Amino acid sequence: MMKKRNIVCTLAILLLAVLFYSRTCTSASQPRYCNNVQATLHLLSSYDVDDIGRDSTTPVKEQDRDFVFSVFEDISKLYDVEKNRPNIAHFHPHDNITSQYSKGCIYIDFLSYVNIEDAKGGIAHELIHYLTDNGQFTGFRYTLNDTYIFGQSLSEGVTNYFSTKYAPNPTYQYETHVAKLVSICYGEEKLKNDFFSTNVSNLRNDFNNSLKKHYPNQTYDSLTLTPFDLMTSVLNTYSDSTDDSVQETQMLAVEEMFLYYAKSKGYESEVKEEISNFATGNNFDFLIQLL
Repeated sequence: MMKKRNIVCTLAILLLAVLFYSRTCTSASQPRYCNNVQATLHLLSSYDVDDIGRDSTTPVKEQDRDFVFSVFEDISKLYDVEKNRPNIAHFHPHDNITSQYSKGCIYIDFLSYVNIEDAKGGIAHELIHYLTDNGQFTGFRYTLNDTYIFGQSLSEGVTNYFSTKYAPNPTYQYETHVAKLVSICYGEEKLKNDFFSTNVSNLRNDFNNSLKKHYPNQTYDSLTLTPFDLMTSVLNTYSDSTDDSVQETQMLAVEEMFLYYAKSKGYESEVKEEISNFATGNNFDFLIQLL
């Protein structure tokens, strides 16, 4: 989506991370920012069901279609991905959303822009969803036991991380920052290759192996939730919340996990620099305490 929305339905808000962190906060060498953290699990049945605003009947102007196709060609070349052109349809904006991607179609409201060039970043974002659509999910979304879907907010962040290398798109700012932390720790080239092939397993395994000494697996509803699953779920809570205090708690927990990841991979100084720059640039002074 071009602009972030708050999902207030079809969510299961589970206080899994409270138990998860309470088992690990036992010494100075263990995670500290662990109180009142929530992990949000989304039901698989809630994936891609919001079709409000999509309009497949109104014809799209030829110049608008050509503009989207030109961005598509640029993005495809930039990330060396071959795929047929997507369908394009109108989108009627609502709740600050001006575009969406769903099932091979880019929905966009061109009337939202005085200058069509300003739409480039948002179009690029939606096109990367299209380019990373494997027929079930896009990007780093994945399911466990065909019950819950994981990785939504992380996937939006990585999508925006790569789309903003082409054109700016002022959405998902925190999620994009998290994607940059992933890139530092995991490696930009590996991240690109895995993301555009929708292979989240390599990153998930690497993250879990790096954090397993500090963050034990948890079990819920016959699921074994690893540190990576919990990180993505805590990030979901940040994205879904409009409460500053809730978001702050989630951010501290996520950032701390990446500090452990970075230390394991030998990139602690680089991750600390990124956290410092992000905190300073966005007036998130509370993140400085992590450093």
